[in-house]
Order: sequence, then structure tokens, then C-alpha cells
Amino acid sequence: MDAKQEKQDGVRAKASGVEVATCWIDSLPIINKIIERTQLHEFLDEYLTAPRRKPTVPYADVILTLVRNILLSREPMYGVGVWAQKYSPELLGMSSEQIGSLNDDRVGRCLDVVFASDYASLVIALMTHVVREFQVTVDELHNDSTAVTFTGRYEEAAEPQWDGDKQTLAITKSHSKTRHSHLKQLLFILTTSRDEGIPLHFRVANGNTSDFVTHIESWDMLCKITERKDFLYVADSKLASTQNMNHIDRHGGRFVTVMPRTHREYDPFRQRVMAGETEWMEVYRQTRTRGSDNVFRRCREELSTKDGYRLLWFHSSGKQQADADVRKKGLEQTRKALEELRDRLASPKTRYRDQERIRKQVDRLLNRRRVRGLFDVTITSKDDPSPEKPHRKRYDLDYQIDEAEIARQAKADGLFPLLTNDTKMSAREVLMAHKRQPVIEKRFAQLKTGFEVSPVFLKGVRRIEGLLCTYFLAMLIQVLVQREGRQRMTKRAIKSLPLYYENRPAKRPSSTLIFKAMSGILRHTVCHPTGEVEMLTELNQAQRQLVELFDFVPENYGRSP
Repeated sequence: MDAKQEKQDGVRAKASGVEVATCWIDSLPIINKIIERTQLHEFLDEYLTAPRRKPTVPYADVILTLVRNILLSREPMYGVGVWAQKYSPELLGMSSEQIGSLNDDRVGRCLDVVFASDYASLVIALMTHVVREFQVTVDELHNDSTAVTFTGRYEEAAEPQWDGDKQTLAITKSHSKTRHSHLKQLLFILTTSRDEGIPLHFRVANGNTSDFVTHIESWDMLCKITERKDFLYVADSKLASTQNMNHIDRHGGRFVTVMPRTHREYDPFRQRVMAGETEWMEVYRQTRTRGSDNVFRRCREELSTKDGYRLLWFHSSGKQQADADVRKKGLEQTRKALEELRDRLASPKTRYRDQERIRKQVDRLLNRRRVRGLFDVTITSKDDPSPEKPHRKRYDLDYQIDEAEIARQAKADGLFPLLTNDTKMSAREVLMAHKRQPVIEKRFAQLKTGFEVSPVFLKGVRRIEGLLCTYFLAMLIQVLVQREGRQRMTKRAIKSLPLYYENRPAKRPSSTLIFKAMSGILRHTVCHPTGEVEMLTELNQAQRQLVELFDFVPENYGRSP
């Protein structure tokens, strides 16, 4: 065996004529089993643009290696090749020579190929197969978006540019969802299923794209993936535009969304609540282990919008407390800001010499924390002449908190309105569909915290778009591993697995727990003059249970073919 191959095949050690080669196994066999069922390799081979000459490492193998790396290690792109060399080549679907040729340049060129390819059709074909193969429930789908932030100037990406037959995305500043307004961003749009939050579709849009204009295209794509139109489409208040709702309704779809505060019917109903002109009934009670239960009530009177859609008003005791806390915090912060402004007015070097300027500053302070109407602010003036400016004035302000108005507005705390075009769903069913929306936040949390997608440091916009597609594929495999494990536990009546520290039980183990529990499994090949012996890491209790759960034989897990 030459030195080059020794360097590529895991970690090697020699002593007294005996050579030991060690390869990492970890949870790759489990991941590969899920990848095989998704037929991801076949779809990548079909949809990635065919090269002019056959590459040293097929594009599908590079992308799948990057997916596995995101799931298990999240190495920087220049470290993927070194990471891959630790593992047994057959677990990555490549030869030793191909693994040795992996580097950041090859991975980057592969991401260019993903951009140049029709990866939108790849996602549709892949997810259509996944829905059938894994019997994913698609009667209720949840859509939302998040910002993927960038560090750097990205001047070449300020505007979309044509690159061949495709247009690149614009990386721009906008009203960032992460509240990092100083960073540029792209918009990552994701749709998940009600069933374990499986990612079904994603799109990447320009950084300054409004969520209002993304829903029609997303809904149309979901119709192709699910091969139906009657699924329930759940989204936040950006869906509640006449154009979006009419498009879904006109094509036979169903939706549930939140009516925004800016809607013309929002404030009149809120005034009615504060006047005590509405009646309520309990529809759901959320039991809490600590504190009082969160009680949901709905208005007995069912309303409709001008477009004829159902308008259901709900009240949450939990949201009522949260609204009160927000108001209290806003009042305190505004009071401190007014005191600081008063001190600045009293300063001998103050620049506030114009009453209109002071009024605008007060308005900004009151609007910033939504406490307008709760403060009564009076601006007074007095002469403060100087030889140069004999007509100069000095200003002061006084304020009082309107306790009566606070008490009146507190009567409307906890309100939230839901819109739907489904006339058969009960108010409770509409509420529960809305309450399942946070499942998509778990996917965003994994994308940003677990996968560490933000901030992105790549310079090429083409490669960034290809990388985000790869992250979607990694997210899909991760959730399918988690879902498969939980379903198998249910079928085999396994109540928990000892995956936490000190062998504490996990009733619904996440994929992160599974990957962590399976880490440290190695294969040692001992070569000596009389022959070769293969040894595997002895599995602990949790590892044996996981291996058996995914239908592997513990004694053969990780053994070479």
C-alpha cells in the first residue's frame, strides 16, 4: 500500500510489523439507509447538469458528502475533505482516491453546478417520492420564512444578475427577521408538513423580498409535490392579503392565517371588546406543569371579512399576560426615554430649540413601543435670550401616565383573529391548526443553530444558492431519521431510550440525540504477517438499542462489506 493511500484510508499506526487502520463509523449506516430510501443519489444524478467531461468525483457524491458532513460535524468547506478521510470509503459511496481528491475548490465547483441546474424541479421530484415512500401526511402544511445573514460588502450582489440562463439573487439589507439590520441577507422560505415538521419545499428569494409576494408561488409548488389542492395551508399574517387568499380559494385550496393589526376590521372589534360588548366561550385549555393553565376562548359571534372569509376572534389567557408584560415594559422604557429627553432640554448646550422638533421626538418615543395614548405629554416654553439671539427660547416637558386608559386597553389583551376559507372546520380545529405553526420554528432553529448556516462567508452568489439547497437536503434527511426512529419506537412499544447523560430516558429522541449517541463507533483493521483481523467498537446499551431499532445486527454494525 503506497503512502498516498495510507494517508486517505482513515488513521493508521505501525509498530513491529503490525499495522492498524482505524475508520470512523458513527451513525453513517443509519443516515445512508434513509438516503437510500429517498433515492437522493439518483435524483441528484438525474437533475444536476451533465458535465462536458466526467468528473473525478460525481457531483451527487460530493453533495451527499457535504450533506453528511452538515449532519455530523459541520466542518468549514475547506475541511470537508479532511473530515471525509476519517471514514470508511464505502460509507461515503466513494473510493479512497476520490476521497483524497475532495477539497474546497471541488466542493465549490459542485455548488456552481447545483445553481446552474434546475434544482427547483429536483426538489419537486424528490419530495413527491419522499411523500409516497415515507407516507408523509400532507393534509396540513405550514409555511414561513427566515433571514439568512451575510457578513461582507457583497457589492456584486446588490442587484440580480443574469448568469447564463439563470438570474442570481440580490443580497441586500432589509427589515431583518433576526433584527440584525446592519447585515445583508437572503430570504429562506420553507414549508413543512404537520407530520413531524418534514421539510417539503424551500425557495430562496432576494433579501428585500416581502413575504406578501411569496405565498402564491409556494402554494403552487406544493400542489405539484402533494398532487392535491385541498390541503390546509397555514401561514402568518403575510398570507392575509386579498390576492393571496383569493388565489388559494379560487383554485380549490384551504388556508388559515392571522389577520394583521393593520386590517380595517381589527380596531373596531378591539373597541367593542374594551367596551364590553362581546361574549366569549372556552374552546381549549392548555395544561401547564407550572403556573396556571392557558385558556383559549372564542367570541360567540362569528364574523366575516369583506371578501367573505370566516373571521374568528380568540382570546388567550397566556397571551393576555404576555401583552400586559410588554405594555409594562414599554411604559417603563418610554418613561426613562422621556426623562432623558427632559434632561437634554435642561442642558445649557441643548440643541432642542424648536418646539416642532421636540414634538416629533416625543412622537417617535411613543410610537416606538406602542404606548401612544397612555402618556399625556405637555411641552412648555420660556424665554432664554442671549445677545446674539434675543428671541431664543428654552423648552421643558411634563408627562403623566393615563391609568384609566391603561385599564381600558388591558381589556383587549390576549386577542388574536384568525382567517380561513374553510367553512367546515370548527373554531377549535382552526385554533389548533394555528397553534401547530411553531413546528416550523424548530426547523429554522436547526438550520441556524445546529447547522450554523448564518452568517454565510462564501463570496460567490451562485455557490451560496447551491449551498442553501444542500442545507435543505440535510434538513430533510435529519428530520426523516428522527421521524423514522420515533415511529419505530411506537410500533415496537418502546417507551424511551437511554440517550441523555447518565442514561436518562428520551421519550421522543431527536436526530441530534441519535447522532450523538452513535458517535465514537470505530472499525479497526489489524494487519500482521499472518493475516488480517477486523475489530469493531463494542456497542453500549443505547447504541445497541438504536442499531436494532433501525434493523441492523449489532455484531455486524459498521463491518466492512
